[in-house]
Amino acid sequence: VPATLIGLFIGALSVYKKGLELDQDPEYQKKVAEGLFKDMDAGVAETKMKEVSSKAKLSVAIFLISALAVVLIGTFPELRPHVTNAAGKSMTVGMTQMIEIVMLISAGLMVMFCSADPGKITSSSVFKAGMMGVVTIFGLAWMSDTWIANNLPMIKSEVAEIVGSRPYLFAIAMFIVSALTHSQGATVGAMVPLGIALGIDGHTLVAMYPAVCGYFIIPSTGVLLAGVAFDNTGTTKIGKWVVNHSYIIPGFVATFASVVAGFAIRYIFF
Repeated sequence: VPATLIGLFIGALSVYKKGLELDQDPEYQKKVAEGLFKDMDAGVAETKMKEVSSKAKLSVAIFLISALAVVLIGTFPELRPHVTNAAGKSMTVGMTQMIEIVMLISAGLMVMFCSADPGKITSSSVFKAGMMGVVTIFGLAWMSDTWIANNLPMIKSEVAEIVGSRPYLFAIAMFIVSALTHSQGATVGAMVPLGIALGIDGHTLVAMYPAVCGYFIIPSTGVLLAGVAFDNTGTTKIGKWVVNHSYIIPGFVATFASVVAGFAIRYIFF
């Protein structure tokens, strides 16, 4: 946790000052001139407080209660119901399914009691970015999982040969696998047992853990796509070569700094 926080701080510093200010950005000024949106600086001066309706407040309350419910359900597994699957085996409902159930219920309540317009929801930038993320992430995840699953024995043998005498290279291997699988969980499940089998001690594996966050390389995660969609100034974008997007530098810096901080903490305190 401290290593990750250190990495995030350094990653944020790496993009604290990046590019031109909006009043000097030709692309942004062109959009303002074309009337695509008002100048943000001028808009701040014109902004007036709007009265928030009781239904809007209720929708926020429903969202916060739902988020709290998800946290409580995740913290206390006994709150999750037991069900019988098709094979007749009793099992606890997984967190993924519980999150989906809670969020769908909250969305239904907002539509029913808060006058939310489904037509406006589907045309919003948030919904469009989310659906784009669903399609691209599922497609890439299926492709990556197929490739990894069919080549996992070869990958493990190659990694074992490379990191046998240089354990620190195992962090690079985890980073590459996470970039291909787009999943920290899948990377941990596939690579950490290999690291243990190679004799890498637990403290070192924990220090390497932030390296499983290489999924930002290919810009197809929901959060990344949403960030691009939300920024109508055009300054947050995906480049011509796909991987040259706005998140590549802070992603590399934050991940690298987190792993370095993890190793520093490991050798100083353990």
